[in-house]
Formats: sequence, structure tokens, C-alpha cells
Amino acid sequence: MCVIDRMHHADLGLFQYQLRFTVELLNSKYGSGPIKILEERFSQIPRYPNLKIFKNGFERLNRLTASEYWDLMKVMIFALDNLISDKNLNKNLCDLFSLWIDMYIWSRQEEYTEFDLCEFEKSIVEWGDLFIKLMSKFSPSNLNIPKLHSWCYHLIPLIRQFGAVNGFTSETYELLHKTNVKQPYHMTNKRHVNTQMQAIVQRQNIFTTLSKFQLWSYNNKCHGITSKKPTEQMTQHTIDQIINQLRNNQNLNNLWIRGFEKLKTCIYDYFQDIEKWTFQEIEDETIQIEIFEFAYLDNDYKVVICASSNYHGQAIFSDVCVEMDESEQDDYWTDNGLCYAKILLFIRTKSTKLDKNLDLPLVYWYDFAYPNNIQHHYFYKCAILKHVEHYTLIPIASIANIVHIISKFDEPEIFYVNKYIK
Repeated sequence: MCVIDRMHHADLGLFQYQLRFTVELLNSKYGSGPIKILEERFSQIPRYPNLKIFKNGFERLNRLTASEYWDLMKVMIFALDNLISDKNLNKNLCDLFSLWIDMYIWSRQEEYTEFDLCEFEKSIVEWGDLFIKLMSKFSPSNLNIPKLHSWCYHLIPLIRQFGAVNGFTSETYELLHKTNVKQPYHMTNKRHVNTQMQAIVQRQNIFTTLSKFQLWSYNNKCHGITSKKPTEQMTQHTIDQIINQLRNNQNLNNLWIRGFEKLKTCIYDYFQDIEKWTFQEIEDETIQIEIFEFAYLDNDYKVVICASSNYHGQAIFSDVCVEMDESEQDDYWTDNGLCYAKILLFIRTKSTKLDKNLDLPLVYWYDFAYPNNIQHHYFYKCAILKHVEHYTLIPIASIANIVHIISKFDEPEIFYVNKYIK
């Protein structure tokens, strides 16, 4: 019995077949129209760290790498949502890719109990049945594919015998070959290649080690807003003047301007509710306000969150999940204790009455799109959201992580939380 290599069996094998047969299915029933819409939707997926955006389509499926197939897996069901008029077929396609993701996540576990293996086997059977039902007629061999057979019938026995799939995958060695051989080779002038490649790899290793040390030192000294220079400075009394100046600038993003429009109200609400100042105390005090575009999120992921109207020519406003206090969870609909928001501004407030400076993101909240219908809270385990006209300042420490939120393509006011991005 041959050991299954997940990268070649699943990523470059079965998922490629599934994607190619999906394109053929859509083309046979509706022509090239849905394919063009699908590719256009891929190009409109919001950016997220380490996620590739397919701006030029994905027609050459045999040229994609395993990492590019991973990126397609993470966003495929959102691009397929309401793609065609046949609702039943559309749902079957979404079900197929959702079952694939569930099965693929099972395959990446490090350890399994017997219960896990039973659930994994069940997910393989569910995916395999639907895959054969939908795609068999588009395969010249009627899906008599060795990779499909070995995946469906031999994967679980192999795991019981040899352990998790991660223990015998070639992903690690392929990645090492790419980063230590292919890329350094392309950086040489093709003369005395070995000497140049060794020097390049050595420099990269030294740089990586120094970068990790510097990042560790920096992260253990500082968190919150990391920018040294604010983009705007004001007090609570001069916010209106800044807004008038910004409105005259046609190049600024609407979300950026909206953040300033809501800032004064949020400042007063925060200092009254959290700091327990009276309205008159806020009026009498001069609160220095600095606006920044970036902040460091002090958690295990070591990520940077952004609120910028012009970041390399594009507006970027991070979506985040906020951990609610247990005492507040009964007051709101939450997604397993998390609420979602879009960051419009990062502010740092200074005042003689404050013990320390406060780093506070101004957020624009999401809520469940259909709060009165629990059955419509989720789309394949992904929360369905909409914006609500509610803006607040929150402590930066309450932000758990950034999230990937995708708007529904045929209803832009509806959003999905991409739970498959991890």
C-alpha cells in the first residue's frame, strides 16, 4: 500500500479536478458567462495577509501552485454564492466545496482519536458521493481516478497504520526546495551558480534570524499604536474644523471622513461612560487627539491593523473581532463570544487628567444580518453580517484578531466572515 502524499493527491490532484470539472459544468449549462463572473468575483475579494488575489483569473489551472489552490479553497464558496439561476445546482456546488474544506481541515490535523477518524471518514464519504454525483460525466474515465480511489478507501487505514498525513507529506520539502534552490537560482547571474546561491541563502538566514530577534525585542517593549508620526492632530474642540478641511479633499475615502464625523460624539461618549467624566468636565478639559494609520495587535499572531485612506494607492480599513465580556454576552448576539467591527480611525488621547495616554480605535460595528431568524445567522459556518449605524471607541486590548470579511456579491450590504482563512 502506497503512502498518500496530501499535496499531490488533494491540492494538486483532487481539488484541481473539482475546480476544472466545475468550470466545465458551468460552461456546458450556461456558456462562458458564469465563468467570467466567477473570475471577476475572485478579483474583488478583499485583501488579507498572505492571501493571493486572482486579478487575472484562474483559467490555466494546471499552472497553479499548491499554495494558490489553498487560497482558492478559502474563498471559493463565497464566489459561487448565487452565481447561477439554478438555485439547486448552485447549492450543490457550494455544498461540494464546503464539504471539501471540512474534509481538508480534517486531513491537516496533527493527531487523531478514533472518534476523529470516524468523523474524517464520514466527511470523505459525503464529499465523495456529491463529487461523483455532480462531476462524473465530465471525466473521460467516469472518475475512475487512482487518486480518488486511494483518498476515499485507503487514507483512513493509512492514518491508523502510520499516523497523521502531516507526517508523510512532501509540502515541507517542496517549500524548502523553492526557498533554498529555485528562488536563489533566479537571483543569480547564472555564472558560478553554486557559490552565489550559497551566499544568498546564508544572507537570507542571517537576515531572518536578526529580524526575529528585533521583532521579539520590539514586541516585548511596545504594543498598541506603532506609528511615530500622526497624520492629524487636534483637540475635541477643533474636530469640526478638521472635518471641513477633509471634505475639500476629493481624494479621501468616505470611510475615513465618516470616522472623523463620528469622532467628537465617540470622544464624549467614551469619557462619560468609561472615564466617568461629566459633560462639563470634557468641555473644560483640553483633550489632545492624534490620528494614526497603523497599530500593533499584541496577541499570539503579531499582526498589524490598519485604518488608512491611502496605503500604496488604496484605502485599507481592517476588520477585527472583539472579545465581549462574559457579563455583556447576554446583551448581544455574538459569534461564540465575538463581535465584529471595521476600524475607521486609530486615535491617541492625551490629557492632564489621564494617568496615561489612551490608544483607542474608532470602530463601525457589524451585527447579524437577520437577527430575528437564527437559521440565517450563518452561511456554511460563516457568520452573515450587516453594518449597523453604531460607532464607538474601544480599548485596543479588546481586539482579539483581524478577520477576513467578504461582501456578498449580489447584495453588497451583506457580509460573510471568512472562517476558512486560517
